Amino acid sequence: MIRAFHNGDLPGLAAVWQAHHGTYGPAPNISSCHVELAILGRPGFEQSQIQVATDDHDKLLAWLHWHPRRANQESHLLTFVADPRCSADQRNELLRSTQALAGGLGRIGLANDHHHGYAGLAPLSWGVGVDDLDPIQAWLAESLETMTGNYHATRHQQWQVETMRCRPPVGRAMLQFRRSAQLFEKPLAAPLQPTHAAAFSHLDGRRIELHQNAVTLAAFTAWYSDPEAAVMSPKVALLQADSIEGENEAALRYLIAAWVGTLPAEQVTLAETVISESETAIAEHLAAVSWTPSRQGMTWAKILPSPGEWAESPGPTFACPPA
Repeated sequence: MIRAFHNGDLPGLAAVWQAHHGTYGPAPNISSCHVELAILGRPGFEQSQIQVATDDHDKLLAWLHWHPRRANQESHLLTFVADPRCSADQRNELLRSTQALAGGLGRIGLANDHHHGYAGLAPLSWGVGVDDLDPIQAWLAESLETMTGNYHATRHQQWQVETMRCRPPVGRAMLQFRRSAQLFEKPLAAPLQPTHAAAFSHLDGRRIELHQNAVTLAAFTAWYSDPEAAVMSPKVALLQADSIEGENEAALRYLIAAWVGTLPAEQVTLAETVISESETAIAEHLAAVSWTPSRQGMTWAKILPSPGEWAESPGPTFACPPA
């Protein structure tokens, strides 16, 4: 049976999440409390945005989370998870039902999530789309062939470093930074967009900057687990790759290494980030300071009709708050 999410489904969401991700790696230690704090408890969340597949006894076998299209944003299938007991026919029925409800899906997969609460929810980190090791990936790729329109695939990589193994780069410039530059951390100002703030409500953001002679040479945003929410492991810190600023490559590499060097004092053992395949410069900076790729995944996107064409075409309308 395919239906919308009910409040009583919360334990089932967490159980299916664990079972799904446990098929290709260690089962994440995720509870219904984590799912509620990160996703369901956000302002603007609508129950109809989670569709579930159940067995004859109304026990959850699979669920997906989608976001409707509006203005210049296409409809988005954020995540699709299924218990190994869920059949291909049931998965297909759940996907087709959501396609009809959404009036078409413009994007598939979630990478570098800043709006929906998945950042830090194990095992996603920022999200790499549909993981290469996830058995759902091949099925989704085949399903796209039956959908209307052409989909473009983008690859994403998760990079990580164990904080005790990070080694700062050597060289004359690095020695200069060690002698004359200073690393500053300051609390991150609240985001201007309410949905952005809500998506990070379970994390603690800080701005990391490298100063030399009162000049900011490089900077980025880092996220830590909020001890009150405890959605993300307190042993993990996230570097937000799209927040990196600074044209001095040596300064940026020094800042990343110096920041990682401060993490053991906060009992953080692992730093992670996610970049797309086109961000080769950032990949080079990370590799230079001992970071390595740990996971890869895929997202898909297609060009949908313009908003004017949407207005002329039949289909459901939604009153959900924008994300």
